[in-house]
Amino acid sequence: RFFYEHIWYPWDIDEENCCYNRFLITSRFKVYQDLIGNGLPGSVSEEMSSLLKQGEKLVRLLTAAESSMDVDSETGVDQLDVVELMNWHKQLEQLKQQFDVLKDPVLRELSSYQRHLECRSVVNAGSVKGGAKVKVVLDCLEVQALDLLTQLPQLLKTLPQVDNNAKWSGFPTLQLALDTALQGDVIILLPGTHRLHNLGLISQGGTLCGLGSDVVIEGSSSVGDILLDVSGEITLRDMMVRTSEEQVGILHHKGNLGMEDVTIEGKGKTGLITLGASRSQLKGLHVKDCSYGLDIRSGAEVVLTGAEISHCEFGLQLEESAK
Repeated sequence: RFFYEHIWYPWDIDEENCCYNRFLITSRFKVYQDLIGNGLPGSVSEEMSSLLKQGEKLVRLLTAAESSMDVDSETGVDQLDVVELMNWHKQLEQLKQQFDVLKDPVLRELSSYQRHLECRSVVNAGSVKGGAKVKVVLDCLEVQALDLLTQLPQLLKTLPQVDNNAKWSGFPTLQLALDTALQGDVIILLPGTHRLHNLGLISQGGTLCGLGSDVVIEGSSSVGDILLDVSGEITLRDMMVRTSEEQVGILHHKGNLGMEDVTIEGKGKTGLITLGASRSQLKGLHVKDCSYGLDIRSGAEVVLTGAEISHCEFGLQLEESAK
């Protein structure tokens, strides 16, 4: 009874070769534990339970209709009944796809990430491209900070995306700088711990660079399952990325990612996930205290130079078609 109530899913009836092996049963049992416990956000858990109930209802309709068609097979099959059956099977497949997105934290984050970008693009579509391309985040004006600012022109010369006449403006917090940033902007972080809530449009292309030592980007549970969700042309330099509990450090799913002298410090999840049509150049990367250091999935290409992975349960996970 437990199997049919919690391990079997309604859309399994459409799977010709559904094999209930140890991996499948274990993963579905984990989903069951997340649904009855606190492993998922409340709204996500409610939506997943609703999808399962909708699927069960469709299965009852399909079973009854197909049984009726078997009884009446001698008199012929009504074409309208066939069309209705096809529509129900299609609805069942759609429910499965929605459920798969919700149960996978990476896919769930990608889905919400895409909706967020669409909203941000609409908001910024009619805005004037004002402000400086280079944004400097400094939460104080201590002597040390002022000394570091004298090094800013030299740092900017090392960034090919910044021309010689580029202007810069100062911001008191990283999030304020991100909220006003456009794709391709450069954000310079002075030493300190900088809280992040979302990357905004710079996640589609841009640069985050530390100036000085002890530059930390820190996540919180409100950010979601992934701290830095990036695509496009992204550069990260000279900083530590520190996740909150059970949070993926960086997810890169499209475009080119360049990282130099970056440390990812995790708390039970994966440090860096690359997937899809993504290319990554990782120089001087250090990943520590994660379940998985690097997770390189199908389609991704990664070049590692001087990388170090420490205090992780698994250092590197490489799928067959990844490079």
